[in-house]
Amino acid sequence: MNEKDLEYFKKLLLEKREEIFAHINDNLRVGGQLTSRTGRADDVDKASDELEHSLIYKLSERESSYLRKIDIKLKEIEEGTYGICKSCGKEIGIERLKVRPVADLCIECKIKEEQEEEALER
Repeated sequence: MNEKDLEYFKKLLLEKREEIFAHINDNLRVGGQLTSRTGRADDVDKASDELEHSLIYKLSERESSYLRKIDIKLKEIEEGTYGICKSCGKEIGIERLKVRPVADLCIECKIKEEQEEEALER
C-alpha cells in the first residue's frame, strides 16, 4: 500500500472515530433526558425509558468496541502494518478496506472463516 492510500485510510478512520464520539455524546444527552423524566412518569413511561437506556448502552458498547478497532488500525498505519491479513499475511484489498477499514482478514480468509463457523453450527 502506498503513502497516498495510507493517508486516505488514516483520514477515513479519524472521521469515523469523530462520528462515533459525536454519536456517543448524543446518546448520553438523550439518556440524561430520559432519566430526568422518570421521576414523574407512569410505569409504562418508566419501562419504555429503561428499554431505551438498555438500547443506548448496547449501542455505546458496540461503538466503544469499534473505537478500539479504529485505534488499533491507526496504530498499524503508524507501524506500517495496516492492510495486512492476520491469517495469511497477504495485503487486504483496497476495495475491502474502503468498505471495512477495520478489517483484519483479506476476503479469501474471511470467507474461509465464515465457512468454518457455518460448518461448526450445523
